[in-house]
Amino acid sequence: MELSRSPIIDFSHLHSPNPETRAKAIDQIATACRTFGFFNVINHGISDETIRDAVDANRRFEEAPPEVKEALKSGDVYQPVRFGTVLDSRGGHGSGCGTFVRDFLKLYSFPLEDWIEFWPSYPPDYRSKMGKYSKETRNLSISLLKPMLESLHITDPSPLLHKVTSEGMHMMAVNHYHTGLQQQLLSNSAAQIGIPPHTDHTLITVLLQTSPGLHVLDPTDGNWKDAAAPSEIIQGGAQNTLQVLVGDQLEVLSNGRYRGAVHRVSQCSPDNCSRISVASLLSFGMDEVVEPAAEMDGDELLKPFYKGRSLRDLLDHLASGEKLPFIETLRIMG
Repeated sequence: MELSRSPIIDFSHLHSPNPETRAKAIDQIATACRTFGFFNVINHGISDETIRDAVDANRRFEEAPPEVKEALKSGDVYQPVRFGTVLDSRGGHGSGCGTFVRDFLKLYSFPLEDWIEFWPSYPPDYRSKMGKYSKETRNLSISLLKPMLESLHITDPSPLLHKVTSEGMHMMAVNHYHTGLQQQLLSNSAAQIGIPPHTDHTLITVLLQTSPGLHVLDPTDGNWKDAAAPSEIIQGGAQNTLQVLVGDQLEVLSNGRYRGAVHRVSQCSPDNCSRISVASLLSFGMDEVVEPAAEMDGDELLKPFYKGRSLRDLLDHLASGEKLPFIETLRIMG
């Protein structure tokens, strides 16, 4: 599969004392958000050790005694902490691609002190290691959101940033694709290990993946492209590259100037598969209605292309069992 042409952003350039270097980095981000909804980021300040610890903690959680996982199992999408194995056949974004299976663990993580006591207690250092990674990826997400809003030329983005930093949602979503899922494949011959095409209902998602498998839809030609594993992005360079995906909330806020990244995980062989992804999901608050910004690029909003909706509306949509992607219900046609 062809490698995605989305750019590699050097995060350190956003803090350069040279205004031209910073302006170039912001322009690269804007182009990536408009064209692909996706880019890679290097030199982001999260250490190799912190990343390794997060992956290690989640690998060991998969080895937890059955009763530990059972206590976290829930099919209730409103639960702030839940674990499960899911057969996923969401429609849209090129539906007809079949059914996918994976293990998942979702953790509310801001304010961290409000939620961490509900996180897994196995392994014993899970909370400390994932807590550190959660804090650092949230800080990174906010630091990336600032130039994204700046590049949209939103008139006074300060109130938006304040809402995100003080009242916004942050959640960690861990997906594990592994050979132990073969039992689900035997009971559903049409299923495969992975996750179907979808967008994230976030502002932005910062993703860590341990091996290849993430594919992004390239809007310029309609083909799926390999987002690459961290070690493959820069030969001989930084190994802790992270992927950044534009979410539905940023697409709505930008009134379609930026596009949510359609992505999937597939082609994971059931007899040779051990892939973990750890996603950091930054959003507005649960009940904050997100709608197109009133003014961008110096122009007053004349026609919104999206309805205003909240994160709770998304959960209601998921709980209803509706297969149509949530973003499709927000678009105003005509």
